[in-house]
Amino acid sequence: MADLPSTEADANWLTPEEPDWLAEAASGPPVSTEVPVVSAQDAAHDTSGGSTPATPAVQTPAAKQTPASGVNEKVRRKSSRADSSKERRAQPASAPTQPTNGQRREKVPRSRRAPRWRGRILPKSILGISLLMLAAGAGAAISGTALYMNYQFRRDESDALVKTFNKRAEDAVSSVRAEGNNARRRIQDEIEPIRKIAATGDTLRDLLAKTEKSVWQVATVDVDGAASVGTAFVVASDSDRSFLITSFNTVRAATARPGPPIRLRKGNESIDAELWTWQESRDLALLIVKQPSMPRLDWGISSDVRLGQQIFAVSGFGTGGGAITQGFIADVSSNGVQHTAALGAHFQGAPLLSDRGLVLGVASRNYEPYGFPSDGVWFAPPIRAACETVLKCPPSETSGAGQVTGAGAQRSDTPEANPSSADTAGQTANTADTTANG
Repeated sequence: MADLPSTEADANWLTPEEPDWLAEAASGPPVSTEVPVVSAQDAAHDTSGGSTPATPAVQTPAAKQTPASGVNEKVRRKSSRADSSKERRAQPASAPTQPTNGQRREKVPRSRRAPRWRGRILPKSILGISLLMLAAGAGAAISGTALYMNYQFRRDESDALVKTFNKRAEDAVSSVRAEGNNARRRIQDEIEPIRKIAATGDTLRDLLAKTEKSVWQVATVDVDGAASVGTAFVVASDSDRSFLITSFNTVRAATARPGPPIRLRKGNESIDAELWTWQESRDLALLIVKQPSMPRLDWGISSDVRLGQQIFAVSGFGTGGGAITQGFIADVSSNGVQHTAALGAHFQGAPLLSDRGLVLGVASRNYEPYGFPSDGVWFAPPIRAACETVLKCPPSETSGAGQVTGAGAQRSDTPEANPSSADTAGQTANTADTTANG
């Protein structure tokens, strides 16, 4: 906020400029200020009351002026103040007059003061103004050139990106495909051990197709007259009959004479079977059917049975001609094969196969080689155990996997119920030379 004037001299700049007619009135004929001299005779004559003419009265400087002279004095004062105001405005703001001794410096309002930087930056000559304009133009030209160069660079970069977009897109697609192929390859490598362990659907279907004509469902009754089911598979055959291995526990009631009938079934086909011999300690039994040249299953040898190997149990009961489960070999010993393949009642006597379809053992739910029952992890007699009693096999397993030279001696727990058992045993011995080989 501007400072207010404190004296009459400071307030002179507030006095408005007077019109010309007022200045002319102020410049009229000057008023005389001289005092006339009166002699002593004139004064005495005046006091005595003579008739001499009156002389002008002596006026002192403090005498009262006439109205006309007072107006002229006011006009003169205002004109003087107006002239001093014009002089102050005409003086340069950057170079104020220096007060003399005894003269008070007039205070200039802030609104009328010139900025301090004006004399330092702004030029005062035509040459300086020209140089300033030249510098401003050069700066504008340089900044415009820089902006245009940046614009041109951005534009060229955008054009290059647009021109190479298709190639970069194709490269990106190729890279993604390559990464996908590498990922699939790594996944295949990771699951290869699992694939070796877990069988696929194709493996299971192949095993069922391979065993379809050799695996049959066994149907009979137990000692209490209840239904008893299991599975039997062909181990040898000739031109008159075929031999099948099954679980002794399934046909236990048929060991008595007279015993219940035993039938082999597959779909709508049904065949009568005869219990020929058995080995209860191994849960094995041999059935004979009057069905020539039935296809048999090949046997594996001891080197085919390995710890951790996959193993498959194939049952003759199923809508597709059979059913199959899988597991792993948990242990291998001379007493049998311990495995984890699931076994239902109809899997008793089923062949335990490798992934190549070789018979490694006979499925059993009652085989207890160590005297205690098992649940979930089952014991199975090895297939070579069938050669101990129920079958006649070559002396060495390397002579041919699955080769059978004949059946074992016919057994009967009730000889009086089977008086011709000795003749039958003789016929069995003769049959040993004529049975079919694998």
